[in-house]
Amino acid sequence: MDGAIVNNTPISQAVALGADRIIVLPALSAASLRRPPRGVLAAGVAAVSRALTYRLVEDLARYRHDVELVVLPAPEVDGIMPTDFGHAEELVSEGLRRGREVLRRDRRVVPLRQAA
Repeated sequence: MDGAIVNNTPISQAVALGADRIIVLPALSAASLRRPPRGVLAAGVAAVSRALTYRLVEDLARYRHDVELVVLPAPEVDGIMPTDFGHAEELVSEGLRRGREVLRRDRRVVPLRQAA
């Protein structure tokens, strides 16, 4: 389920509904920016992205003992935002490749960098 902006990855709602295993496919990476945003709009997008991933990191820590959490890595395609639908095929392919790689290794939580 998609939680929109306030609770982008609604782990708390899934737990409240009785989920015992939650698989998260984040669209945004929690990785540090490789280069500073250029311009006001880019800075705003970067700030919103940080806010969204912060809530996810908090919920992963809060619910890690209550449910099985599997966090697939977000696509990391340098310079392409997840809202750039002109590159949707590239983003989906990279997300699929990275997700398959993680699921082949194990099904434990793959921590976001900030959650570690």
